[in-house]
Amino acid sequence: MICILKTEGLKKYFYPREGVFGKKALIKAVDGVDISVYKDSIFAVVGESGSGKSTLAKLLLRLIEPTEGRVIYRGKNISELKKEELKNFRKKVQVIFQDPFSSLNPRMTVFSILSEPLKVHKVLTSKRQLRERVMELLDTVGLKTEHMDRYPHEFSGGQRQRICIARALALEPELIIADEPLSALDVSIQAQILNLLSELRQTKGLSFVFISHDLNLIHYFSDYVTVMYKGRIVEEGPSEVVFQRPLHPYTKTLLDALPKLRTKGRTIIRKKRTLSYERVEAGTGCSFYPRCPEPLEACKEEEPHLKGADDRRVACLRV
Repeated sequence: MICILKTEGLKKYFYPREGVFGKKALIKAVDGVDISVYKDSIFAVVGESGSGKSTLAKLLLRLIEPTEGRVIYRGKNISELKKEELKNFRKKVQVIFQDPFSSLNPRMTVFSILSEPLKVHKVLTSKRQLRERVMELLDTVGLKTEHMDRYPHEFSGGQRQRICIARALALEPELIIADEPLSALDVSIQAQILNLLSELRQTKGLSFVFISHDLNLIHYFSDYVTVMYKGRIVEEGPSEVVFQRPLHPYTKTLLDALPKLRTKGRTIIRKKRTLSYERVEAGTGCSFYPRCPEPLEACKEEEPHLKGADDRRVACLRV
């Protein structure tokens, strides 16, 4: 398999001030992450809010610079890319943001939004070629030709996300980083967009880094999954393996928190288990120790590292 994008010891630390005159705090948003994204695959990143998923996406796109470590695209460190090389990287690696409304310029028509990357990268120049390409993109994502002269506020949330997908496809990328692309949409619209992404993967040969907190979507859509907690990877492996036999307590907790259906006579009762154990101050060891339902004494002092084989790795002293 061909590796498109990988990270080596990737870290991103922030130092916000606590209060107006307070001292600077240290936030380890991403703390030593190593991942590999392969051609024609869907690499998923899952975790609760604050686990570092979106910060990782920004690092992969070079929207922010890492504190330490490297992001390697096709064998080159993206932080060292020159102007033309970086322009080619921007062309081949595209992004779909979480909120389809805020990521579209409200003063630009759909035609202007979709033709802008084609103009910037000088792929097409004539008005006729641009209109033909925009019409093709709209057709690809299930929108109509007459939509190109409308503004973002005239569309529903699902239609706006389709426009964002069309913009990501404009330059024919090989990798799309989708940061929570469905979280702002209704469930029925989520299914439509997910089916569209699956179809594009097959017809266009796209690879995805798919970031979400929705485990059901991850299970359905991804080939490989990485579970993040407080900036670190705690478990990773093929999706079916991780979902069928989770090993890390945090992964088990996430899966247990999913709504469960059980029947009682003719009544369907929705049962959902939640995080209920007490939170305490973390020590120098495992970051999940304060919330772990089954901690060892060593977990308080010893920091676990990813270990395993056959593409399955877990950071837990119990494994």
